[in-house]
Amino acid sequence: MDKLSAAQIIERLEPPSLKGLNWIEKNARIVDMIRALQQAEDENTRVLISDTLGRRRARSAVPALIACLDDPAIDVRCSAAESLGKIADVKAGDALLNHLLKENDLWVKAYLVFALAELDYKTAIPAILHLLDSPHERVRENSAYALAYMMDKNEALDLLKKRLSVEQVERVRDSLVECITRLERET
Repeated sequence: MDKLSAAQIIERLEPPSLKGLNWIEKNARIVDMIRALQQAEDENTRVLISDTLGRRRARSAVPALIACLDDPAIDVRCSAAESLGKIADVKAGDALLNHLLKENDLWVKAYLVFALAELDYKTAIPAILHLLDSPHERVRENSAYALAYMMDKNEALDLLKKRLSVEQVERVRDSLVECITRLERET
């Protein structure tokens, strides 16, 4: 990997040019990307770096990505949660759960649920159960998928069938049917 300063990484990623993204993804050292993530002022640059760290499954980036869960920009928080899910380091579980409990943005909640499922972080099951009643479709969808993956298969099957009987939104109903079908094949 090539050594780049944080400033060089930021310069290659900031608008108006994204020409350096592929090069950075393949060649930049993780340590330099973490520094760039911490120093970047542009929200889109932070998202690109966070996404790249997730695609590279950079375990050493977990603390920096956890810090991004407090970023003022919603897209950065979503990206950080998604990347932590891809990295799947259980050390991020407590932070993801704590942020799920305090997060106000429903899109970010959906990404946090996804990440907790990727970690198979069973401590989060009670909080995710509560989110099956969320007003946000994506939160309900991700919660159904998470619970189907994390819970005892028979318990999840019963729970999701009950949820299906009251769900009004077709897209969420389709996701519930998909989860139920998969669980029925597995049990």
